[in-house]
Amino acid sequence: MKEDNSIEIEFLLECDARPVIVEVKAKKDSTESMNKILNQKEVLCGYKLSGGNLGVVETKISLPLYMGIFL
Repeated sequence: MKEDNSIEIEFLLECDARPVIVEVKAKKDSTESMNKILNQKEVLCGYKLSGGNLGVVETKISLPLYMGIFL
């Protein structure tokens, strides 16, 4: 989330007529914008692409950058 409280995500996808968000991080930073959006029940899940490893926490899925081609 930016200093002015605006939300920024990189991509918006659709799965089963529900939104799916994708956030890309150059580092292993936190995903404040994604966390805020995932609190809304309309959003199916969120993908975080970064230099880190694969991981799943509730509706947030972390993927290494190279796996972005599979979304």
